[in-house]
Amino acid sequence: MKPTIMLLPLVSVVLSACSPDIPENSARQCYNPKLYKLGNTITYANYTDNGFVSESTLTVVKASPEDKNLTTYKVVKQDAKTADSLSEKKQIISTQSVKPTEDKLGFYHVSDQNSVAKESGGEYQFIKTFSPGLPEYFGFDKPGMEKSWTVTGAIKSYETDKNGEVDLKNQSKVTLRFIAMEKISTSSGTYQTCHLRYTRTVDPGNGDYLKVTIADERWYLKGLGVPLRIKRVVHYFNEDIPITQELVSASIDSQTFSQSK
Repeated sequence: MKPTIMLLPLVSVVLSACSPDIPENSARQCYNPKLYKLGNTITYANYTDNGFVSESTLTVVKASPEDKNLTTYKVVKQDAKTADSLSEKKQIISTQSVKPTEDKLGFYHVSDQNSVAKESGGEYQFIKTFSPGLPEYFGFDKPGMEKSWTVTGAIKSYETDKNGEVDLKNQSKVTLRFIAMEKISTSSGTYQTCHLRYTRTVDPGNGDYLKVTIADERWYLKGLGVPLRIKRVVHYFNEDIPITQELVSASIDSQTFSQSK
């Protein structure tokens, strides 16, 4: 029996705050701290090779009144088998705690700090934690630069009808590489983007057969900063699962974006 792999929407997306001090070909062109303003929303359409399958909406809400820096993303993911079965969509609610930071050189970077995600569906609930967190990094001043991290993860799986619990632990190697500034065309126009390659290999420690690799190509909008397009391939149990996310709409502070699915 295959283990359940929880594929969350990508929530660590950043907005663009252009500055004369940032090189034109730097990935830092695609960072904007205003992403973390309360009430910001981002919506993606999710596709597989069989077409449209779901829509994911990300909303920024405050984690707690006491912590002014820590922000919680409330992610509402609704799944449908086809675009015509929206009334039958299954709703999944997930949350992640995200804290924006900068490194000592002033390069921008955002990372999930001990994030917790919950997914309820059927008879199961999952809680995932990461330490120090799954990173997003934009301190690349020229194409070809990359940075790697090692992240410890833990998953608790609950059988809600039996009060059972399963604990799983793993190690992840995460690599981010800046490919180039690229133009991407969609139905609503052509946009300048920062192309970043994200690779995460999850090792549960019990054999290569159970290793999971998540490989993303992400194109972040310059001037808005959220990914315009994400092409993901998840490899596990010797199978490749392709997933594509297309930005449908975004409302970030005073900036907005909208296009049809």
